[in-house]
Amino acid sequence: VQCLVLVGVPAHMEDVYRKIFATGYNPTGISIRVHSNGRVTKLRPQFWEDIKQHDLLLAIRSIHCPILFVHAGNDEKVPLAEMEAYFIQANPPKEKIVIAGADHGWKTKREEMFNATVHWCKKYLV
Repeated sequence: VQCLVLVGVPAHMEDVYRKIFATGYNPTGISIRVHSNGRVTKLRPQFWEDIKQHDLLLAIRSIHCPILFVHAGNDEKVPLAEMEAYFIQANPPKEKIVIAGADHGWKTKREEMFNATVHWCKKYLV
């Protein structure tokens, strides 16, 4: 791997997903989340057990390639603090970009996110 781009990635997965699932969170049964468009996501208990087995902040320390962190400034699902936690642990070279006005779905700022990603990849892959 020559470089990475992490976009809106949770560092503390269980905490973030628990909040996203809210009242549908059920670690011993089926967790259910109904999205605003009516789509339904279901997670089995094994998902919650699996994510407890991984320390993502520890894992990022073992990565030794350039990493770009891109986060939406108005992300209502994954707080900006999640990206900051990764950034602190990551090895250089690293960079972070917070795109003001962007939400978790990147509805109005998708092109800015893509442009940042392309620029990073050109810098390290070309």
